Amino acid sequence: GTAAWPLPTGHSHMICISGRTGTNQEINGEYSRYSLCHDRPVFRRQSGQLPQLFLFWLEYADSDPRWAIGEQIGDPKRMAESTTPDLWSTRWKVWASHGWEEDPNIKVMVGCLILGVSHVQS
Repeated sequence: GTAAWPLPTGHSHMICISGRTGTNQEINGEYSRYSLCHDRPVFRRQSGQLPQLFLFWLEYADSDPRWAIGEQIGDPKRMAESTTPDLWSTRWKVWASHGWEEDPNIKVMVGCLILGVSHVQS
């Protein structure tokens, strides 16, 4: 649906992800707009560290569409994913050694806006 996109006006080129510790903590960092996938923007992590990571819209047959973070755009083998199709969701799951775990500490920000706070439905 349209709720998953677009970003707030004037804040569409940089996303910051923070708060992950432990397994796959390399998802933290600044992501800048890179390309498109499934008509939604793809963001590339700008830290200069390897592996190069992307934030992208993931669609594949066995799962509901959602935002994901991984090494290859569109690849279902991902490191983290949103728990809803809405990028503003503050609920993220991360792949750990024992499987998926929800991490309430992960924060996704656009510019100076904390996603989820600015879009609270009353």
